Order: sequence, then structure tokens, then C-alpha cells
Amino acid sequence: MTWIKVLIFALPWVAWPGREDAFLGPKQAILLIGCWGLLLTTWLSAYPTPIVPWRNVWARRFALYVLLFGAFRFWLPFLDRVPNAGFVYNIHIWEATLYVLTGILTVHCLVTYWLTSSARATQITQWVCQSSVAIAIYVLFQRLGIEQFYAVPVGESDQRWFAGMGNVGIVATYLAMTVPLFLLFTKRRYLVFLGLVLGAIWVSDARYAWGAAGAGLLTYGSLRLSERLSRRWRPTLVLGLIVLFGLGARYAWQPLTTDQRWPIWTEAFRLWKDENPDQSRFSWTGRGLETFPMIFMEPAHKSLKPDIQEIIKGSGWRTAHNDLLQALFELGLLGTGLLVLMVGSSLRAAWDSRQTILGTGWLSAGVSLLFLSATYFPWHVAPTTFLGLLIWAMCERQEATA
Repeated sequence: MTWIKVLIFALPWVAWPGREDAFLGPKQAILLIGCWGLLLTTWLSAYPTPIVPWRNVWARRFALYVLLFGAFRFWLPFLDRVPNAGFVYNIHIWEATLYVLTGILTVHCLVTYWLTSSARATQITQWVCQSSVAIAIYVLFQRLGIEQFYAVPVGESDQRWFAGMGNVGIVATYLAMTVPLFLLFTKRRYLVFLGLVLGAIWVSDARYAWGAAGAGLLTYGSLRLSERLSRRWRPTLVLGLIVLFGLGARYAWQPLTTDQRWPIWTEAFRLWKDENPDQSRFSWTGRGLETFPMIFMEPAHKSLKPDIQEIIKGSGWRTAHNDLLQALFELGLLGTGLLVLMVGSSLRAAWDSRQTILGTGWLSAGVSLLFLSATYFPWHVAPTTFLGLLIWAMCERQEATA
């Protein structure tokens, strides 16, 4: 549990001031070290046999696809090179492949070893809430100009309330995913904590975070309410939820489609379904993990439309701000299909465990995560990635039987 605790509490705050990548790079290194520390200490312990099995067969198939496709895109060009000839060195694909496999192995470790008892799951939930409220308090202090320990990156001098993550949007998404978890505890101080977290999300002015927090709260409230309603009233509840989600989607759609996201999304989708016969195979297989920034960040790349090149030059984005669309671009229809089946299996497992208060809360957090995966890039930043791994594992967890 020590590695889990360190990653929950330390990861959001790690920074190396004065460096080119002062925030995200150090966090990424700590995430990789922490995950492998957890894996090795678990596997090399005296009881290496899993306590419970992992039911998600699609996760294994997705991991195998990522491994084989990553090896094909990296090792084949590397080993097939001839003397004195140039070749494409796709090290970024293999590095990203190892990160994805590390995440899947970490979830497997959490599900089969560390989350097999309600006591441990409750303890980890409390840690996440405590970490979240500490970030929220610091954000609010920064918003008031009381404390500015972390250096302000260039271009963000007017938005200093980002704690130790270097970006106000990242902080807001992290907090948004934790919102439903505060409702799992009966002590009044957790309602105070929830108010602080919601306040920090509000001052962020990140509407995708507002939408994610709202989706999580709405899911949690509907699940708890459905337990008390008779079958006669449940269709009315479902209809009301559809209306509320529709209104929320309409409210969030305009700001998401009027900024730089929409042109990037449409261009990524266009390149995915490229009509060029020589490139058509990429629609099925994808171009490989982390090829999106390699294509979109290359100023002279001939595949991009001129207006998209100007947007990229001005924004410096390295992700599509839509992890689901970026997965389609990089993994193709085959890999994304396996990903969808894997996520569906996790949601089904979470739905089966909704009768427990923990299951309801973490399923609601999972809905927030899915919302953000379609509007932001939580899987490309270390703190939100680890929180996402915890959400995934909590949705999959089973109680150990005597």
C-alpha cells in the first residue's frame, strides 16, 4: 500500500522548477517508477499468486494487440535496416507501448492483489479524497494570490491556480473525477471538502471539467435514487436523465466546438479515414502510439491542411484533446474496437457492483473519466492517468472469498 499512497499524495505535486518541462516530465518519471515499484514488490513477495482473478478478458487481448503492433511498428523497421541507409526510428512508438502495458499491468495488480477487501478500497478512497481537497485548498489560495510557490509557465501568468500541475485544465480534470467519491462518507467534513473541490473546479473556468463533475454527480444521484424507487417510477427517472444529459451536452457542445478543439478533431478524423490507397491500411491498424504529435507537430507535414498547421503553430498542442479520437488515429479501428470492448467489460463489472456504496461512487467517477476522455487528455498526464487507473481498478474489483 505504500507505493499506492505515495503515488496518490506525491504525484500531483512533483515538479522541477527552472527546467523546460518542469511539471509533466518529472511526474511521468515518478509514475513509471511508482507503478513498477508496486508491481515488483507485489510479484516478488512471498505470496505471488493472485488472490482473485481478473475477469476482463478483453484487457488481455487489447494488451496483446498493443504489444504486437508496437513491436511491428518499431522493431521491424529497426531490425530491417541495411548498412549506410536511412530508416525511420520509431522509438516513440515503443516507449508509448511500454507505458500502456505498464498501466494495464498496474490495474491487474490492483484488482488481483490490493483491492480485494473493502477495508483497503475504502482506505484508498479516503486517500484520494484527502489528496483532492489538499489540491483544491491550494488552488483557492493561488486564486486569491496568497501563495505562488510553483512557478508560472509562459503564457499562463493570468491563470495561476493550478497547484503543482502546470496547467489549470489538468487540475480541474483531476478534481472533477474525484467529486462523486466525497459522497461515499457520512461524516460532515466530507461535504465541506466537496464544497472546496467544487469551488476550485468553478474558478478554473474549464467547462469540460464542469461537465465531468456534473456527469459524475448526476450518475451517482440517479443510481442512489433508483435503489429507492419502485419499478413503476424507474422509466421516469431514465427519461429525466436523458433530458438532463441532453441539456448538459447542448450547453457543453458550443464551447467545445468554437475553440481549437473542433478543427483538430475533424482533421484527425479525416487523416484516420484517409482515402489515399497507400494509406488506407492505417484506418484499420492505426499509425502507432504517439504518432499523433509526430504528424501534427511537424510544421512541414504535407498531410495537414494549411489552416490546421497555423492552429498547431499557435497552440503547440501535443494531443488531440480527445483521447478516444486519438486512440482511433493511433490504434486504428481494430485497436479501438478492442479498447471499447475492454471499457465495456469494465463498465459491466462496475454495474454489477453498484449495489455497494463504493461501487456506486467509483462507477460515477468512471462516467466522469469517460466524459473527459472524449473532451480532454486525462490519459496523457501522470496524475490523471494514475487516478484513471485507480478508477478502472475500482470498477473491476472483487471481494476475496475465504
